[in-house]
Amino acid sequence: MAFKLYSKDMYTKLLVIQGDITQLKVDAIVRSGARQPRIYDTQELPSRYVIDTEDPVWTASNAQAEALLEKAYVDALHLAIDSEATSIAFPNIGTGSSGYPNNTAAEVALKAVYNFLKQSPGKLSEVIFACWDSENYHLYKEMLGGENLILHS
Repeated sequence: MAFKLYSKDMYTKLLVIQGDITQLKVDAIVRSGARQPRIYDTQELPSRYVIDTEDPVWTASNAQAEALLEKAYVDALHLAIDSEATSIAFPNIGTGSSGYPNNTAAEVALKAVYNFLKQSPGKLSEVIFACWDSENYHLYKEMLGGENLILHS
């Protein structure tokens, strides 16, 4: 599943990396597990902000599970642009102890970011999906067509 938008002047780079999100020099990094989404300044990390977002729990019987995960991404994106951040890095929200299947979580993440960028063109110059493990890294790369993308919006 590759995502592309086209325009002459505005673009957003979508990058997939494998590594420690806390070491990235971006405007904002996202951390999941909070009850309420919030953003705050950080001085201990290379990033300018940390955004806490909810970490919904997957249940196969919950029809709203994917919508809750999508909301976590969208809430973080709104907090980032409201704080004038132009670059943001996401972990694999929902995977691990929250129980979302990796492929479902990746599809929801990419769809949420794509739809947000389509509705808010030019607000972010870079979105990074920082995967801690190789399984998620390869999954995101595959879903993005094997390469990092530049979305023109």
